Amino acid sequence: MCGEPAGHALTFRVVDARDAVRHWIERYSAAWKGHDADGVSKLYTDDAVYRSHPFRDPLSGHAGVFEYSRWAFDSEADVDLWFAEPVTDGDCATVEYWAVILDQHGKISTLAGMVFLRFAGDGRVAEHRDYWALEDGRRTPYDGWVADPR
Repeated sequence: MCGEPAGHALTFRVVDARDAVRHWIERYSAAWKGHDADGVSKLYTDDAVYRSHPFRDPLSGHAGVFEYSRWAFDSEADVDLWFAEPVTDGDCATVEYWAVILDQHGKISTLAGMVFLRFAGDGRVAEHRDYWALEDGRRTPYDGWVADPR
C-alpha cells in the first residue's frame, strides 16, 4: 500500500485508487478544459500538498490549488488533453498526460508529464506531485502512447 508520506503514521484507508483516479481524470479534464479553477480545487482535501513541479515550493489546500490553477488557466485560450491508463497501488495512482495548449496570444505549446496522486479516504487528493516538460509547437503523443480508452 502506498500509505502516508514520510513522517506520518500509516492509517487504514478505505479508498479504491482505481475509482478515485478515474473520477479525478474525468473531473480534472473537464475543469482544465473549462478553465474552472474552483472545480479543480474541489478535487483536493483542505490540507492537500500540491507540487506543480519538482523545483517549485509546494502549495497547500484548496486555496493553493485554486490560485495555481487560476494562474495557469489565465494564459490559456484552449487545450487538447489526453490521459493514459493510470497505474495504481493502494491509495496512490500515477498517470501520464499530454496537453496541447493555445495561449491568449495564439502561441501553441505542448505539455507532457506524469502526475503522482495520493488519495484521502473520501477520494479527494491529499498529495499531488507533477513532473512535466514544455515544448513550443503542437506535438501529439508519440506512436505507442496509449490514451485511457474511456
